[in-house]
Amino acid sequence: MSGIDDLNSQRTNELQEEQNRMLEQILRKVLVPEAIQRFNNVKVVKPEIAAQLEMYLVKLYQSGQLKQPLSEEQLIQILDKVTPKTTFNIRRR
Repeated sequence: MSGIDDLNSQRTNELQEEQNRMLEQILRKVLVPEAIQRFNNVKVVKPEIAAQLEMYLVKLYQSGQLKQPLSEEQLIQILDKVTPKTTFNIRRR
């Protein structure tokens, strides 16, 4: 049975790698190099937000809403929309 499990695991890894390559290709098409760098920074610090942003950008690309690559400033604006806002209330006693 372990041989079959190994094959399934290997196939799953191959599919994940292929999906990652496809996502990277799409990101290279929709982002300028500075925006890609910004995205990679976000990915390191907040992977869950990067995943949301990635899915959002792929949706925009697939729907044909992106006519030209996004600049770093445009990516920052999208990040502001995607990231949850946290507020702190500090009370003094």
